[in-house]
Amino acid sequence: MYSSGHYLISYLLTIDVFFISYFWLNGMKDIVYVAYFHAFKNKWLEEEKKILSASYPMRKNPVIALVYTTKDDFDAASLDLCSKQTYRGCRVYILDDSKESEYIQEIDNYSRKKKNVTVVRRGESKGFKAGNLNSFLNAHIELFDYFVVLDSDEIIHSNFVEDALKYFYSNENLGILQANHVATRNKNKFMEIFHVGVNCHWPTYQKVKEKYGFLSFLGHGAMISAECYKKVGGFPELVAEDLCFSILARKMGFDIEFSRLITCEEEFPIDYRAFKIRHHKWTLGNFELLRKFTKEIFWNKNLRWFEKLDVFLFTYNLPLTFVFFIFLVINILWLPLLGHPAQYPLWLMIPTIIFLFSPMFNDIVIMFKTYKILGTLQYCSRMFLLYGSLYWISFYAATCSVLGQKAYFYVTPKEVRKTNLLQKIRNNWQEILFGSLLMIITVLVNQSFLPSILIVVPSLSGITLERLSEKDYSDKASSNPSTTT
Repeated sequence: MYSSGHYLISYLLTIDVFFISYFWLNGMKDIVYVAYFHAFKNKWLEEEKKILSASYPMRKNPVIALVYTTKDDFDAASLDLCSKQTYRGCRVYILDDSKESEYIQEIDNYSRKKKNVTVVRRGESKGFKAGNLNSFLNAHIELFDYFVVLDSDEIIHSNFVEDALKYFYSNENLGILQANHVATRNKNKFMEIFHVGVNCHWPTYQKVKEKYGFLSFLGHGAMISAECYKKVGGFPELVAEDLCFSILARKMGFDIEFSRLITCEEEFPIDYRAFKIRHHKWTLGNFELLRKFTKEIFWNKNLRWFEKLDVFLFTYNLPLTFVFFIFLVINILWLPLLGHPAQYPLWLMIPTIIFLFSPMFNDIVIMFKTYKILGTLQYCSRMFLLYGSLYWISFYAATCSVLGQKAYFYVTPKEVRKTNLLQKIRNNWQEILFGSLLMIITVLVNQSFLPSILIVVPSLSGITLERLSEKDYSDKASSNPSTTT
């Protein structure tokens, strides 16, 4: 006869199997994506070159709106560069949701000096960025054929519109063209170290998602047809408006493509604090999407099975940190107290460790050519600390969502705030407290620090990560290892 304790252990181990299986599935996805990209990248590149080099009959001269969304954040130099398009049928609109008078005045002064720039402000600010876009587009969508969504730090190159139109001419069913991005204009050591991950990620993952997964509009640096916007009915007024809009666009039968050859520039979060705020927003946004769009994803007949799998793996990844806490409690507390500490065999541990680092596999493959072994290892260790340190903020945001907190579109800070040691401790006190308590509990229950080392060490690294942004760095070039992949 089995005791109730034996049954409880069996249940806990079954939950363990579920978590490990999901973890393996996500890890295998990362490795397969990278393998497919490097196997077919040259073939896909030639396909895009043919699109850009072909001649297409101009059935009409389409009108293009460059839509620059902003709230208490304005970069005149970036908008100047975006406005200098080789295609002449462009109009520039600044959709200003600013509340601070200095930004309102700066934007008004800028528009007065520019003939082709129109400032649009709405009466009631609701619906976040999506509401700002809808307020303008619903009233003016008949004036143009396509629009380009620009963030405040966005730089699209002069041939962006001209090249993007060729993709729409080559595929009449195309509703959204998402362009490639690189992170440039690095102002400090934090940006200089971590921006490379952005540059490695975009061409690899987005191109494979276009072919074998779910490719989404990523919020900026993309051209969308007016027909697609009208049939979808506007942007869902949620924090993750880009992903939700993409799901509805596919539901209406539109294609979404990614251009590896049209490259835009963006800025990496300026410091660790800004990075955490952005991640908090993404976690809340994904939870909101899952609550309101799961049925849309599951019952969407135009989404193929692998598209649905991809979007679920991607969107569930951040919210599942709430559930992953149960996995921690099971292995660090419950099982040891029940006299059954989780001791996994080597055949299980080795692939698990590999899958832990699989999100960096693409970076490793690309960077190894330039930085060799030592440089790549240093980069990976820093990336492990950065993304590992986000466990607490993910868990906190996920918990808030479960308890009913609504998602909010946090504006990512654009200026570094230099702080002393005490202020850095205050900025990271939650992570420090969480990591310290987890370490103490692990040692008391397991007589070892090792079971929680991969979570505790990153959780205590916030002060070090904050210090990186206080070291000045001048980005003298936009190129990087990934732009040639």
